[in-house]
Amino acid sequence: MDLPSLELRYLRYFVAVAEELNFRRAAERLHVTTPTLSMQIKKLEELLDMRLFERDTARVSLTAEGKFLLEKSRGLLSDVQEMLDGIHARLHIGLPRQSDHTFIPDTLKAYHERFPKAEVVFFEMDLNEDQIRAVAEGRIHIGFTAYDPWLTPQDAIEHLTIFDTPLRAVMSKKHPLASKKAVTLADLAAYPLLAIKPYELVTQKILDAFRKKKLEPAVLQRVSSVTACHSLLAAGHGISLTAAHPTVLNNPQLVVRPIKNSPSELRCRLCAVWKKDAPAHVRHFVELLGKTVETSLSPKDFMP
Repeated sequence: MDLPSLELRYLRYFVAVAEELNFRRAAERLHVTTPTLSMQIKKLEELLDMRLFERDTARVSLTAEGKFLLEKSRGLLSDVQEMLDGIHARLHIGLPRQSDHTFIPDTLKAYHERFPKAEVVFFEMDLNEDQIRAVAEGRIHIGFTAYDPWLTPQDAIEHLTIFDTPLRAVMSKKHPLASKKAVTLADLAAYPLLAIKPYELVTQKILDAFRKKKLEPAVLQRVSSVTACHSLLAAGHGISLTAAHPTVLNNPQLVVRPIKNSPSELRCRLCAVWKKDAPAHVRHFVELLGKTVETSLSPKDFMP
């Protein structure tokens, strides 16, 4: 068989007849004449060198070969439609404010290589449950949250864990606690604590951990961004509890110390969220996001 001559239209005609089991109804569905449709099906059978339908004056039925082709054709046509949908798609993503997530540019590059005409629109949003709600309501296709998506009432939400790692104490190399191999919450309570505003959920987890030990930070100072926090830390102002990801570990002015007897809930988590029934172009982005996370944020990138 000459594969290039097996055009998609033949498969579309075949699927219509196979689903309707009536040439007239299938022709109406395809907006072609019944003789034209009959001729196209005959041409397909000649190309494949097999009989796809049993026909008589009363009924039309599929042969065994026809049933097999129907299953495969549906999958192929669905894949082609998904590809076409992705090419001209518009993708809305909720981007966490004041964040530094290197996996976004890498994923975006891979997505545009696959779908160069697709339009991606970012909406800056706080890293909280509002992003889950925005996804559920259809205002964005993909969001990012530090909340546990599986604990929310939106059962139609799926998630991908970007990272889930213990919080560490971050400080200047010249900080008095920098000489310690590990620190306690009591050690940290004696110094100003810097909290990043978009990560309020993490801040509340930290404060709860202090209170369980009957401690309070000497001063709680909320700063606008990750960058501002790192600048203040490098200048010797206070400490911060954050994930020990590459942007922290690679900063020559900062040191990272584990917390002794750290509560199990004192962790930093980031999840991507999207609707279970999201269209194909959304699922393509999530697929690429997962691959990017595997390669750019592997466990070796985080302090154990």
